Amino acid sequence: MINVTVIDYMMKVLAKERYATLHPNDPQLAIREFASFMGYFGQTTNSISFLFSLFGTGFVIKRFGLTNTLILFPLLLLLCTVLVWIFPTIWVVFAVMMIIEGMSYALNNPTKEILYQATSTSIKFKCKSWIDTFGQRSAKATGSLITNAFATSVADL
Repeated sequence: MINVTVIDYMMKVLAKERYATLHPNDPQLAIREFASFMGYFGQTTNSISFLFSLFGTGFVIKRFGLTNTLILFPLLLLLCTVLVWIFPTIWVVFAVMMIIEGMSYALNNPTKEILYQATSTSIKFKCKSWIDTFGQRSAKATGSLITNAFATSVADL
């Protein structure tokens, strides 16, 4: 999930730059346009997640099985990261973030939760707390360190 933090940062920087360039004489309008962009991102991502959860999650797990579905999300992350590396434009990064976030909520998280069903309550509690706190926070922190190290140039990310 380190790459998700970096790509998310890229999207926000590219969007701020885009709206600052579109409205150089009106910084308040640039801020409102950026806020609108982020709102659109949230709405679209949640809509994708909701619709895929309703119609796609069960189908994918039944069709490909749990093991292949678990492998599918990292492959999707790899593909999206390569796309961003080849085409680092605002709209490609926007589309990639919608896919990554939507599939994280609708495919990766439910598949991961299914794995906990076969364990005891004690193991489930210990695993979930470690993954949800230490694992995810460590990945976010590492992604933040990377973005801070390359904060002067989005192209270097």
